[in-house]
Amino acid sequence: MMNLSRVLDITQEVRDSLIPIVYCEDYTFALNLGILAGKRDFLHYDVWIKSRIREVGSPFINALIKYIQDHIINPVSDFVNRSQQMAEANPENFEAQKNAILDRSHLTKEKLILTIENLQNPALRQNEKIHRDTHTRITELVTKNQELFPQHYEPG
Repeated sequence: MMNLSRVLDITQEVRDSLIPIVYCEDYTFALNLGILAGKRDFLHYDVWIKSRIREVGSPFINALIKYIQDHIINPVSDFVNRSQQMAEANPENFEAQKNAILDRSHLTKEKLILTIENLQNPALRQNEKIHRDTHTRITELVTKNQELFPQHYEPG
């Protein structure tokens, strides 16, 4: 099986092939490739994520929530639960370890914040493509993200 990084490299060799793939209906695959492409600056991540959230709605958002839960929320929660003593003894290293998990997710702090901001856009409340239960899942995701990364939400 070809890895995602190699798929992304091939899209750079084959003209105009990345956009149709990251806009495909296999949202899990499209998300994984789009996030990696955004990390490598092969894709305007901000434009892509906003467009997919708005135009696809719940199916894409649910895949996005699952990605963030699987690659960020759950690993960081597990780390926090295992490492309370480290948090108290060495808070800088504790935060560095949380940031390392974030880095492995291929979402930078800035892209995670941008993604959360797009999910919280009040205009989405009127979007008929986004179901009520999806709005509930967004709220739960935002709350958990704020608990795990409070420094991302501090002013300034």
